[in-house]
This record gives sequence, C-alpha cells and structure tokens, in this order.
Amino acid sequence: MFQVGIFYGGPSSEHDVSCASAKSVLRNLSRDRYIVHAIGVTRSRRFMLLPPEAVEYARNEPAPSVPIADRLPIGGIPVELIPHRADGSLSVVHAQDPAHQVARIDVAFPVMHGAFGEDGVIQGLLEAYGVCYVGSGVAASAVGMDKVAMKRVFAAEGIPVTPYVALHAERLAAIRDAKISDNSNTGISNTSTTLIPLLNTLRWPLFVKPAAGGSSIGVVRVTDPAELAGAITHALARDTTVIVEQAVNNAREIRCGVLAGADGVLRTSMPAEIKVDGGVLDYRQKYEAVDSRLSVPADLPGPVTQRVRELSIQAFDAAGAYGLARVDFLWDQAADELFVNEINTMPGFTARSSFARAWEAGGVPLPQLLSWLIDQALLRPARHPDIATRHLEGSAS
Repeated sequence: MFQVGIFYGGPSSEHDVSCASAKSVLRNLSRDRYIVHAIGVTRSRRFMLLPPEAVEYARNEPAPSVPIADRLPIGGIPVELIPHRADGSLSVVHAQDPAHQVARIDVAFPVMHGAFGEDGVIQGLLEAYGVCYVGSGVAASAVGMDKVAMKRVFAAEGIPVTPYVALHAERLAAIRDAKISDNSNTGISNTSTTLIPLLNTLRWPLFVKPAAGGSSIGVVRVTDPAELAGAITHALARDTTVIVEQAVNNAREIRCGVLAGADGVLRTSMPAEIKVDGGVLDYRQKYEAVDSRLSVPADLPGPVTQRVRELSIQAFDAAGAYGLARVDFLWDQAADELFVNEINTMPGFTARSSFARAWEAGGVPLPQLLSWLIDQALLRPARHPDIATRHLEGSAS
C-alpha cells in the first residue's frame, strides 16, 4: 500500500477552505490502496501530524450542511520533514526528537490553496526533497496563482482574457508621494482622480482584486469612481499587486475541469455553472450557503460547451499545468463572448466544489478521481531519475 501525506492548512487567507478540502480528500481516499497521514500546516507555518485516531474520527464524522464547517483540524505532534533520496520517500519525524520517525510518505498530496500551498512554495520544497506529489510544479503553480502573470501567459497564447490593468504598491506609493509634494491631500484614499486615468483603457464597472488571491477574498466590484481607492486599499491589504479588471456585464460563471491521463491525453469534465447573486461570486456564496449554487452540466449551447473544453485544454497547456486544473470562464451570453477568467492548479475538493462534482456527473466518482491523481503523481517525469525509476517499477509496500 502506498503511504500518502495530505498537506493542508497554511498561512493564507484560504486556510479554512484548504482544511475543508483536506477533509473531503481524506474521506474519499481508498482504504484498500492507501495509508493516509494528515499533516496540517499552521498559520505560522509549523507542520503538525494529526494522530491516527483523529484521522479515523474525521473519516467517519457526519458532515455538516455547510461545507466550510466540515474541516480537518490541525493539531497533534509537531513534526519535521526529512527526505530519503535513495528511495524517494519522506520521513516525518518528531520535531523534539528527530531520531523518532512517526510516519513515512511515498507521495504528497498538497491540498492547499493560496500562498505557501498553491503558489509553488510547497511544490518547491517537495521538489528539493525529491518527493513525488500531486498537481502542478513550481512554475505552473506560480503562474496560476498570480493573476497578472496568468493573464500575460494566456494573452501570449491567444487565449481570450478580460481587459485589465496591474497596479503595484510602489507605483501607488509614488502617486501618493507626488500628491504630497503638490500639497494635495495625502493617502491612497484621496487619489481616485489620479488613479482613474491609469484605467482609461477599461470600461466600467470594474473588479478590483489582489493579484495573488483566491476564494473571492479581497475582491470588490466597483461601479462608482469614488469607490475605487477604497477597493484598491482593501486589495493591497492582501497583496502588493492589485489587478483591476473590466467586468463582463451579466456574465455567466462557467467552470471546467482538466485531467492529464497517463497516456498524455488531456480530458475535460462537463462544464458546470455557478449561479451568482449581486454581480459578485463571493466567499459566502461559495462556501457558507446551505443551498448549492452549482449546475452540472451547465445549460449551454453545443458550440459554447465545445469552446469551453477547447480553451480549458489550451489554458492548461499554456500554464504548463500537470495532473489537474480547473479553468474558470466568464460568458457574455448577449454578445456570445467567452473569456478565461483564471486557472486553478489545485482546485477545491469540498463537498460543494465544482471540480469533483463535474467529474462525478461525467461518471468519475471522487475516490476514482483521487486515485487517478495519485497514480499520475507517481508516474510524473521526475528531476531525479533514480526516484522516477523506483516509482515506475512499483515500490508499494
């Protein structure tokens, strides 16, 4: 049996979403194929191994009606990670007694969203340790997390994206300082009239977002120029780069999953649609609503469904993703215009998440989907030939 380490939590604003995703993954991993170790990452970046009895309890605990409340706790033994390059495994040792191994991992499943987990940081750590892991590598994870880099990559590949402007904290500070030297009012909150010319290529209304963020945290829809500076300040509290996007009026939110097969063929799920209230798909609608807002399959004309699937594969390739991704779209039905909004290299796995539900609607239940992803992780071309050979020859024990 393979020993799988689920990594979850982390310091990002999506900490709770990660813990909910991890709970769902834990529940659905085959007991016959895998020994599972749950390694929580605290908000202060400490690794904690959840005790076996807590793992077993979490597997069997009744699920609450609100998915975000169904979270895998972080606690237990403080641990450190030590690689064994000869066989590609990872030793999990007690932080106060490094000679005491408390677990061993053949493959890591970083069910982490946001900074430290979905941006290439933990992927880089696992690469340095030479450990196989589920999902995209360092570069693709970083591109997928940074909305500015993502849009530039997509635009270079001819993939349609909404018009945008990137604003960096340094430039905004320079604007503020220039106003001070002109004896004007101080602070970003009083610079709306100066900022507006920077955005003159965009049509209102606008969306203001942290460039490296997810789960709609920090996103504000701006309809009045007077609201702009406040929205930018709100986004700057979460990132040093802000992206301002032109809104797609009456847009329909479409999502499509992508899986990479062992044969190298990319497969797409049925497109799904999320119903949006108030013009913004916010955190509450995604995770805290009791009722599901997801429709699978999305009620789309055949040509639009086909285009969604084609663009999903193009976006996956353009980002250099591996294993899995979810590609999000905005469809202007009146104008019949389709835009790629973003790619998620580690989509959510909560009970409400569109990625797993779309595949399940297409005949791939979550346990099968997870096994597929772990198999792909074990077979991926490794930078360490000895490790790749070990896994390809089959070393389950």
